[in-house]
Amino acid sequence: MSCLVRLCCQQGPAAVATRFVADTPTITMSRLKALLTGGLPTFLDIGQSFSASALTEDNLLQHLLTRGKRLVVMGDDTWMQLAKDAFIEAYPYPSFDVHDLHTVDDGVQEHLVPLLSRPETWDILIAHYLGVDHAGHTYGVNSRHMSAKLQQMDDQVSQVIETLASQAGPGGAYEDTLLLVLSDHGQTQGGDHGGGTRDETDSVLLALSLRKMYQAAHKLHEASNPSAQSLQQHTSSLSTADPTQNSRPLLDQLVTAGGYSDPASPTHLSEQYPQLTPGPWFCNSSMSQIDLTPLVAHLLGVAVPFGNLGKIPPHLYAALAAGQDSGNSSTLGMHYDGAPVDDGASYPDWLMGYADALSANAEQVHRYLNRYAEVGGLPSADLASVNNLYIQVQQLRSRSSSSPGAVSHEAGTAGSRDLVLAQLTFLTSAADLARKRFTLFQQGPIWAGCALGVAVLAWQIRYCWRVIRGLAAAQAGMLDLASILLFTTLSAFHTLGLFS
Repeated sequence: MSCLVRLCCQQGPAAVATRFVADTPTITMSRLKALLTGGLPTFLDIGQSFSASALTEDNLLQHLLTRGKRLVVMGDDTWMQLAKDAFIEAYPYPSFDVHDLHTVDDGVQEHLVPLLSRPETWDILIAHYLGVDHAGHTYGVNSRHMSAKLQQMDDQVSQVIETLASQAGPGGAYEDTLLLVLSDHGQTQGGDHGGGTRDETDSVLLALSLRKMYQAAHKLHEASNPSAQSLQQHTSSLSTADPTQNSRPLLDQLVTAGGYSDPASPTHLSEQYPQLTPGPWFCNSSMSQIDLTPLVAHLLGVAVPFGNLGKIPPHLYAALAAGQDSGNSSTLGMHYDGAPVDDGASYPDWLMGYADALSANAEQVHRYLNRYAEVGGLPSADLASVNNLYIQVQQLRSRSSSSPGAVSHEAGTAGSRDLVLAQLTFLTSAADLARKRFTLFQQGPIWAGCALGVAVLAWQIRYCWRVIRGLAAAQAGMLDLASILLFTTLSAFHTLGLFS
């Protein structure tokens, strides 16, 4: 996907590509649930691989609907099984014919392009393609079919970015727009997924702030063409250029212009604070998939779902958020509290904003973890250790807020940094504790359960054979009613177990 790779490499603070790590099981239903709730899957989620139940946990879709957001979905019909009533428009397509590489993707593209031309009718748009997944299942990840689908995806996503960028200038319909391009799981070389190998758990996330992308191009355009037409006029002419000459002229211009670098931007301070700003950015960072949930909630100004265990990642916050936030409004590098935000905010201001965002994140995770401990139980020593980390966070928070004007600028920045690091330590430890409880699938008990299942099945087959032989030898009217009932019951339970 050459265009997306170039975009990530050259867009600086406007785009981030990161390793996107899934928890086991790596199946679409559990991955979508995790992204929507921020929670961890359980072993029983595997049983819903082919028939997902409606999502009953607190989730992002509920909070977005509460805020009056209009949601549209197209593609994989798993979304209809999870939350069919959440969308004002839905265009689902069957997802289980892995030999069909094109129906779902063509259907998505058919509806996506017209929707992008009428942005006033929706707020959140979800397009779930399946061709790449199906190509891997059917032909393998190194096949020519996979290469063709990846090229098609590169072209189609590039077309989307082209459309968004053409209206990302001041006052444009997509000025305040975030684009997320992601995969919910990986695949083995043979095209399988569901397990916990690195090939299956690793995928990628591309996050792109359209406004920051436009601003980067605007600054470079002004520097190189001080007397030329404005970038908004330039991009308008590009977006209406002859498509036979260049299928994505505006995108190519913006990618080329993406070399703009603001030395005050927090994304360029990795040497000063390597713990908070890892670099280089392109694919050198990693995050859990559940970390996307609190970030999206924060950027869109909605509450984090109650069962979330993710943490707002610093590298995505640095790239996508701007300035400090009151916690009640969008921080997508565009506006908050009704006023413009300076995307070149100083590092201390950015750090204070990140500390505030993590504070709400940590409070929610602490509340959920202790509530779960009351109901489901957690190892007491581990829980006490995590709670002690939260106490340290509270102490640092209280210290930094008690006398904000009584400390020097440098000391205030150091205090914010210490608070952020303490919050990240707590959130990481809380997620690790939850994984020990929720997703640690011990091999011994699993194999013991499988052996027990095989033994029961063997006994059932032997008993059924005896019943069949008895039926054949029995005289009419002399059948053992108890044996027939037991045979029928065992068959019913066995069938239920196979298909549940």
